[in-house]
Amino acid sequence: MTTSKKGFRELKRRIITLTLFMTFIIAGCSKQEEAPVETPAEKTDEIAEEEPQKEKFLPAEYIWSTYEKSDVLIKLDYPYEDGKHELYVPKISEDAKMEYRKDGELICTINDTLPLTIKEVTACDYTFDGIIDLIIVGKGRRNNETFWLYEGRAPESDRGSFLFSADNETRDSVRDEIGDEYSADKIENFLTGGLETGKISSYAEAYKALIRLHELGKTDYTYNLIYLDDDDIPELVEDAGYLNIYSFSDGKVTHPLIDCAYGVGGCVYYEYAPYKSTLRSFGHGMEEYGNTIYSVKDNMLTTLYDEIGFYESTETKYINYTDEALSDEELKDRIDELNSYSYIEIYGEYQKEEILDMLD
Repeated sequence: MTTSKKGFRELKRRIITLTLFMTFIIAGCSKQEEAPVETPAEKTDEIAEEEPQKEKFLPAEYIWSTYEKSDVLIKLDYPYEDGKHELYVPKISEDAKMEYRKDGELICTINDTLPLTIKEVTACDYTFDGIIDLIIVGKGRRNNETFWLYEGRAPESDRGSFLFSADNETRDSVRDEIGDEYSADKIENFLTGGLETGKISSYAEAYKALIRLHELGKTDYTYNLIYLDDDDIPELVEDAGYLNIYSFSDGKVTHPLIDCAYGVGGCVYYEYAPYKSTLRSFGHGMEEYGNTIYSVKDNMLTTLYDEIGFYESTETKYINYTDEALSDEELKDRIDELNSYSYIEIYGEYQKEEILDMLD
Protein backbone atom coordinates (compact mmCIF):
# COMPACT_ATOMS: atom_id res chain seq x y z
CA MET A 1 0.00 0.00 0.00
CA THR A 2 1.53 3.28 -1.08
CA THR A 3 1.31 6.41 1.17
CA SER A 4 0.87 9.73 -0.58
CA LYS A 5 3.19 12.64 0.11
CA LYS A 6 0.31 14.49 1.73
CA GLY A 7 -0.39 11.62 4.10
CA PHE A 8 3.26 11.29 4.97
CA ARG A 9 3.51 14.94 5.91
CA GLU A 10 0.40 14.63 8.16
CA LEU A 11 1.90 11.63 9.96
CA LYS A 12 5.20 13.48 10.49
CA ARG A 13 3.34 16.47 11.97
CA ARG A 14 1.52 14.26 14.50
CA ILE A 15 4.75 12.60 15.58
CA ILE A 16 6.42 15.98 16.22
CA THR A 17 3.39 17.23 18.16
CA LEU A 18 3.35 14.10 20.34
CA THR A 19 7.08 14.43 20.98
CA LEU A 20 6.76 18.07 22.11
CA PHE A 21 3.82 17.16 24.40
CA MET A 22 5.81 14.39 26.13
CA THR A 23 8.82 16.73 26.55
CA PHE A 24 6.58 19.32 28.30
CA ILE A 25 5.17 16.74 30.69
CA ILE A 26 8.64 15.44 31.63
CA ALA A 27 9.97 18.97 32.19
CA GLY A 28 7.02 19.79 34.44
CA CYS A 29 7.62 16.72 36.59
CA SER A 30 11.28 17.65 36.93
CA LYS A 31 10.37 21.12 38.22
CA GLN A 32 8.05 19.66 40.86
CA GLU A 33 10.83 17.43 42.15
CA GLU A 34 13.15 20.45 42.46
CA ALA A 35 10.62 22.37 44.70
CA PRO A 36 9.23 19.92 47.27
CA VAL A 37 6.21 20.87 49.42
CA GLU A 38 7.09 22.43 52.82
CA THR A 39 6.31 20.27 55.84
CA PRO A 40 4.78 21.80 59.01
CA ALA A 41 8.10 21.33 60.82
CA GLU A 42 9.98 23.26 58.17
CA LYS A 43 7.48 26.13 58.38
CA THR A 44 7.93 26.23 62.20
CA ASP A 45 11.70 26.51 61.78
CA GLU A 46 11.29 29.39 59.36
CA ILE A 47 9.06 31.29 61.84
CA ALA A 48 11.48 30.60 64.68
CA GLU A 49 14.31 32.20 62.70
CA GLU A 50 12.27 35.37 62.45
CA GLU A 51 11.60 35.54 66.22
CA PRO A 52 14.12 37.07 68.71
CA GLN A 53 16.54 34.43 69.93
CA LYS A 54 16.85 34.42 73.73
CA GLU A 55 20.55 33.61 73.52
CA LYS A 56 21.09 37.02 71.94
CA PHE A 57 19.55 38.83 74.95
CA LEU A 58 19.67 36.68 78.09
CA PRO A 59 22.39 35.15 80.26
CA ALA A 60 22.08 31.39 80.42
CA GLU A 61 21.44 31.47 84.17
CA TYR A 62 18.47 33.87 84.21
CA ILE A 63 15.60 32.91 86.54
CA TRP A 64 12.89 35.10 85.03
CA SER A 65 12.40 37.10 81.86
CA THR A 66 9.75 38.95 79.92
CA TYR A 67 10.33 36.53 77.03
CA GLU A 68 9.04 33.53 78.97
CA LYS A 69 5.54 34.99 79.44
CA SER A 70 5.24 33.19 82.78
CA ASP A 71 5.44 34.01 86.49
CA VAL A 72 7.90 32.69 89.05
CA LEU A 73 8.02 32.39 92.85
CA ILE A 74 11.56 32.91 94.14
CA LYS A 75 12.48 31.55 97.57
CA LEU A 76 14.53 34.01 99.63
CA ASP A 77 17.10 32.82 102.13
CA TYR A 78 16.93 35.39 104.93
CA PRO A 79 18.58 34.15 108.15
CA TYR A 80 17.74 37.11 110.41
CA GLU A 81 13.99 36.61 110.61
CA ASP A 82 11.90 33.46 110.98
CA GLY A 83 9.36 32.49 108.36
CA LYS A 84 9.23 31.62 104.68
CA HIS A 85 10.24 34.59 102.55
CA GLU A 86 9.40 34.73 98.83
CA LEU A 87 9.47 37.15 95.92
CA TYR A 88 6.68 36.67 93.40
CA VAL A 89 7.47 37.97 89.90
CA PRO A 90 4.42 37.90 87.60
CA LYS A 91 4.41 37.38 83.87
CA ILE A 92 4.77 40.63 82.00
CA SER A 93 1.72 42.86 81.65
CA GLU A 94 0.97 46.57 81.71
CA ASP A 95 0.37 46.74 85.48
CA ALA A 96 2.48 43.79 86.66
CA LYS A 97 4.33 44.35 89.97
CA MET A 98 6.64 42.18 92.05
CA GLU A 99 5.26 41.03 95.41
CA TYR A 100 7.06 40.27 98.67
CA ARG A 101 5.37 37.43 100.54
CA LYS A 102 5.99 35.98 103.97
CA ASP A 103 4.52 32.63 105.00
CA GLY A 104 2.30 32.81 101.91
CA GLU A 105 0.84 36.20 102.81
CA LEU A 106 1.26 39.31 100.66
CA ILE A 107 3.27 41.85 102.67
CA CYS A 108 3.85 44.53 100.04
CA THR A 109 4.28 45.17 96.34
CA ILE A 110 7.35 46.72 94.74
CA ASN A 111 6.04 49.52 92.58
CA ASP A 112 8.91 49.68 90.09
CA THR A 113 8.69 48.66 86.43
CA LEU A 114 9.65 45.02 85.95
CA PRO A 115 13.18 44.32 84.67
CA LEU A 116 13.81 42.75 81.29
CA THR A 117 15.40 39.75 83.00
CA ILE A 118 16.31 38.67 86.52
CA LYS A 119 19.56 36.79 87.03
CA GLU A 120 19.90 36.85 90.85
CA VAL A 121 17.79 37.81 93.86
CA THR A 122 19.50 37.98 97.25
CA ALA A 123 17.80 38.73 100.56
CA CYS A 124 20.23 40.42 102.92
CA ASP A 125 20.47 43.19 105.51
CA TYR A 126 22.86 45.79 104.15
CA THR A 127 21.31 48.44 106.46
CA PHE A 128 22.08 46.38 109.62
CA ASP A 129 18.59 46.82 111.09
CA GLY A 130 17.39 43.22 111.06
CA ILE A 131 14.83 44.05 108.35
CA ILE A 132 15.01 42.28 105.01
CA ASP A 133 16.59 44.14 102.07
CA LEU A 134 16.80 42.95 98.45
CA ILE A 135 19.49 42.98 95.78
CA ILE A 136 18.24 42.09 92.30
CA VAL A 137 20.69 41.59 89.43
CA GLY A 138 19.58 41.36 85.82
CA LYS A 139 18.95 43.40 82.71
CA GLY A 140 17.09 46.69 82.46
CA ARG A 141 14.52 47.60 79.85
CA ARG A 142 17.29 48.82 77.54
CA ASN A 143 18.88 45.35 77.62
CA ASN A 144 21.70 46.68 79.84
CA GLU A 145 23.34 44.74 82.67
CA THR A 146 22.29 46.39 85.94
CA PHE A 147 21.03 45.84 89.49
CA TRP A 148 18.45 47.21 91.91
CA LEU A 149 18.57 47.86 95.67
CA TYR A 150 15.43 47.76 97.79
CA GLU A 151 15.61 48.76 101.44
CA GLY A 152 13.03 47.05 103.62
CA ARG A 153 11.34 49.51 105.95
CA ALA A 154 9.31 48.62 109.00
CA PRO A 155 6.19 50.69 109.72
CA GLU A 156 7.17 54.29 110.41
CA SER A 157 4.58 54.48 113.16
CA ASP A 158 2.18 52.20 114.97
CA ARG A 159 -0.37 52.84 112.18
CA GLY A 160 1.95 52.20 109.24
CA SER A 161 2.83 49.20 107.09
CA PHE A 162 5.96 47.50 105.77
CA LEU A 163 7.35 48.62 102.41
CA PHE A 164 10.37 48.30 100.11
CA SER A 165 12.00 51.60 99.19
CA ALA A 166 14.07 51.77 95.98
CA ASP A 167 17.55 52.93 97.02
CA ASN A 168 18.55 54.51 93.70
CA GLU A 169 21.09 57.04 95.00
CA THR A 170 23.11 54.34 96.73
CA ARG A 171 22.82 52.08 93.69
CA ASP A 172 24.19 54.74 91.36
CA SER A 173 27.11 55.37 93.70
CA VAL A 174 27.87 51.65 94.01
CA ARG A 175 28.03 51.42 90.20
CA ASP A 176 30.75 54.05 90.19
CA GLU A 177 32.76 52.08 92.77
CA ILE A 178 32.53 48.44 91.65
CA GLY A 179 32.61 48.67 87.85
CA ASP A 180 30.16 47.05 85.44
CA GLU A 181 30.45 43.35 86.35
CA TYR A 182 27.66 42.77 88.84
CA SER A 183 26.94 39.92 91.21
CA ALA A 184 24.75 39.96 94.31
CA ASP A 185 27.60 38.78 96.56
CA LYS A 186 29.96 41.47 95.28
CA ILE A 187 27.35 44.19 95.80
CA GLU A 188 26.39 42.99 99.30
CA ASN A 189 30.03 42.78 100.44
CA PHE A 190 30.67 46.30 99.18
CA LEU A 191 27.60 47.70 100.94
CA THR A 192 28.22 46.01 104.30
CA GLY A 193 32.01 46.16 104.40
CA GLY A 194 31.87 42.60 105.69
CA LEU A 195 29.74 43.43 108.76
CA GLU A 196 26.89 41.10 109.64
CA THR A 197 23.68 41.89 111.48
CA GLY A 198 23.71 40.55 115.04
CA LYS A 199 27.50 40.33 115.09
CA ILE A 200 28.40 44.01 115.16
CA SER A 201 30.54 44.57 118.23
CA SER A 202 29.69 48.17 119.19
CA TYR A 203 27.48 51.14 118.42
CA ALA A 204 30.54 53.00 117.10
CA GLU A 205 31.23 50.29 114.52
CA ALA A 206 27.56 50.19 113.52
CA TYR A 207 27.18 53.97 113.17
CA LYS A 208 30.41 54.31 111.16
CA ALA A 209 29.14 51.64 108.77
CA LEU A 210 25.81 53.47 108.42
CA ILE A 211 27.49 56.79 107.77
CA ARG A 212 29.71 55.22 105.09
CA LEU A 213 26.65 53.63 103.47
CA HIS A 214 24.51 56.75 103.51
CA GLU A 215 27.30 59.02 102.30
CA LEU A 216 27.42 56.86 99.15
CA GLY A 217 24.15 58.50 98.20
CA LYS A 218 25.88 61.89 98.07
CA THR A 219 23.25 63.50 100.33
CA ASP A 220 24.49 66.46 102.38
CA TYR A 221 24.09 65.13 105.93
CA THR A 222 25.01 66.53 109.30
CA TYR A 223 25.06 64.38 112.42
CA ASN A 224 24.71 64.29 116.19
CA LEU A 225 24.76 61.86 119.09
CA ILE A 226 21.93 62.03 121.65
CA TYR A 227 20.75 59.92 124.59
CA LEU A 228 17.12 59.19 123.83
CA ASP A 229 16.40 56.07 125.86
CA ASP A 230 17.49 55.02 129.35
CA ASP A 231 20.78 53.27 128.53
CA ASP A 232 24.31 54.60 128.06
CA ILE A 233 24.40 53.91 124.29
CA PRO A 234 23.83 57.09 122.31
CA GLU A 235 21.52 57.37 119.32
CA LEU A 236 22.77 58.66 115.97
CA VAL A 237 20.95 61.66 114.48
CA GLU A 238 21.14 62.13 110.72
CA ASP A 239 19.93 65.49 109.42
CA ALA A 240 19.34 66.55 105.81
CA GLY A 241 16.39 68.89 106.36
CA TYR A 242 14.56 65.78 107.50
CA LEU A 243 15.55 63.74 110.53
CA ASN A 244 16.49 60.12 111.04
CA ILE A 245 17.39 58.65 114.41
CA TYR A 246 19.22 55.33 114.73
CA SER A 247 19.74 53.26 117.86
CA PHE A 248 21.92 50.23 118.53
CA SER A 249 21.29 47.07 120.55
CA ASP A 250 21.92 43.32 120.28
CA GLY A 251 24.33 43.72 117.39
CA LYS A 252 21.93 45.54 115.09
CA VAL A 253 20.64 49.01 114.32
CA THR A 254 17.06 50.18 114.85
CA HIS A 255 15.41 53.17 113.23
CA PRO A 256 12.78 54.78 115.48
CA LEU A 257 12.55 58.12 113.64
CA ILE A 258 12.33 57.89 109.84
CA ASP A 259 12.55 60.78 107.36
CA CYS A 260 10.68 63.34 109.48
CA ALA A 261 10.72 66.73 107.77
CA TYR A 262 10.94 69.91 109.83
CA GLY A 263 11.57 73.62 109.46
CA VAL A 264 8.96 74.25 106.78
CA GLY A 265 5.26 73.62 106.51
CA GLY A 266 3.47 72.42 109.62
CA CYS A 267 6.35 71.06 111.70
CA VAL A 268 8.86 73.59 112.97
CA TYR A 269 11.19 71.38 115.05
CA TYR A 270 11.58 68.12 116.98
CA GLU A 271 12.82 67.82 120.56
CA TYR A 272 13.74 64.93 122.83
CA ALA A 273 13.76 64.41 126.58
CA PRO A 274 17.12 62.80 127.46
CA TYR A 275 16.85 59.24 128.77
CA LYS A 276 13.02 59.38 128.75
CA SER A 277 12.29 57.72 125.33
CA THR A 278 10.05 60.71 124.69
CA LEU A 279 9.98 63.14 121.75
CA ARG A 280 7.95 66.22 121.03
CA SER A 281 7.33 68.15 117.82
CA PHE A 282 6.02 71.70 117.58
CA GLY A 283 3.91 72.71 114.60
CA HIS A 284 1.51 75.39 113.48
CA GLY A 285 -1.09 76.15 110.86
CA MET A 286 -3.21 79.11 109.82
CA GLU A 287 -5.44 78.97 112.88
CA GLU A 288 -3.74 76.70 115.42
CA TYR A 289 -0.43 75.63 116.92
CA GLY A 290 0.80 73.11 119.43
CA ASN A 291 2.82 70.04 120.40
CA THR A 292 2.57 66.40 119.46
CA ILE A 293 4.13 64.05 121.99
CA TYR A 294 5.61 60.66 121.04
CA SER A 295 7.21 57.74 122.78
CA VAL A 296 9.76 55.30 121.43
CA LYS A 297 8.60 51.81 122.33
CA ASP A 298 9.88 48.56 120.84
CA ASN A 299 12.08 50.66 118.54
CA MET A 300 9.03 52.29 116.99
CA LEU A 301 7.81 55.85 117.18
CA THR A 302 4.34 55.90 118.73
CA THR A 303 2.14 58.99 118.75
CA LEU A 304 0.70 59.61 122.22
CA TYR A 305 -1.06 62.97 122.49
CA ASP A 306 -1.77 66.29 120.80
CA GLU A 307 -1.97 69.59 122.65
CA ILE A 308 -3.52 72.24 120.37
CA GLY A 309 -3.90 75.95 120.98
CA PHE A 310 -5.78 78.48 118.83
CA TYR A 311 -4.55 81.95 117.85
CA GLU A 312 -7.91 83.60 118.35
CA SER A 313 -8.99 81.71 121.46
CA THR A 314 -7.75 80.77 124.91
CA GLU A 315 -9.12 77.26 124.46
CA THR A 316 -6.69 74.32 124.48
CA LYS A 317 -7.67 71.06 122.84
CA TYR A 318 -6.21 67.69 123.91
CA ILE A 319 -6.27 64.52 121.79
CA ASN A 320 -5.49 61.02 123.08
CA TYR A 321 -4.09 58.56 120.48
CA THR A 322 -3.48 55.74 122.95
CA ASP A 323 -5.81 52.88 123.82
CA GLU A 324 -5.95 54.06 127.43
CA ALA A 325 -9.30 55.48 128.51
CA LEU A 326 -8.64 58.87 130.14
CA SER A 327 -11.00 61.55 131.34
CA ASP A 328 -10.41 65.12 130.14
CA GLU A 329 -8.74 65.97 133.43
CA GLU A 330 -6.56 62.82 133.41
CA LEU A 331 -5.53 63.52 129.82
CA LYS A 332 -4.51 67.10 130.67
CA ASP A 333 -2.54 65.92 133.71
CA ARG A 334 -0.72 63.30 131.61
CA ILE A 335 0.26 65.85 128.97
CA ASP A 336 1.34 68.37 131.60
CA GLU A 337 3.59 65.73 133.15
CA LEU A 338 5.27 64.95 129.81
CA ASN A 339 5.66 68.66 129.05
CA SER A 340 7.45 69.12 132.36
CA TYR A 341 10.48 67.16 131.06
CA SER A 342 13.52 69.11 129.90
CA TYR A 343 13.67 68.95 126.10
CA ILE A 344 16.58 69.51 123.71
CA GLU A 345 16.08 70.33 120.04
CA ILE A 346 17.13 67.61 117.59
CA TYR A 347 19.36 68.65 114.68
CA GLY A 348 22.63 67.74 113.00
CA GLU A 349 25.50 69.59 114.65
CA TYR A 350 28.57 67.85 113.17
CA GLN A 351 29.98 67.15 109.73
CA LYS A 352 30.96 63.65 108.63
CA GLU A 353 34.64 63.94 109.64
CA GLU A 354 33.74 65.35 113.05
CA ILE A 355 31.22 62.62 113.90
CA LEU A 356 33.62 59.90 112.76
CA ASP A 357 36.28 61.33 115.09
CA MET A 358 33.77 61.22 117.93
CA LEU A 359 33.06 57.55 117.16
CA ASP A 360 36.74 56.49 117.09
